[in-house]
Amino acid sequence: MISLLSTCAALAFALQGTWAAPATTTTTAPTTTAAPNVVGNIFSGKKIYANSYYASEIKASAIPSLPASLVPKASAVANVGTFYWL
Repeated sequence: MISLLSTCAALAFALQGTWAAPATTTTTAPTTTAAPNVVGNIFSGKKIYANSYYASEIKASAIPSLPASLVPKASAVANVGTFYWL
């Protein structure tokens, strides 16, 4: 990746000043769109990804150490959807 960046930088430096500027420049105002008006929960009725690794950790580690009365609740937590923030 570094060699690709250095190659691009060297190429940009070598080509610097070799292109002629356009005879005229035209600018246009940027267009904007308004955000949609959302009412309520946009995730309502959607199936959210349940992380299978997280579910397997709950089933392998947490459930065996819990009293029988909490096993159904822990099993339900294993199926709760999760989000990935990118």
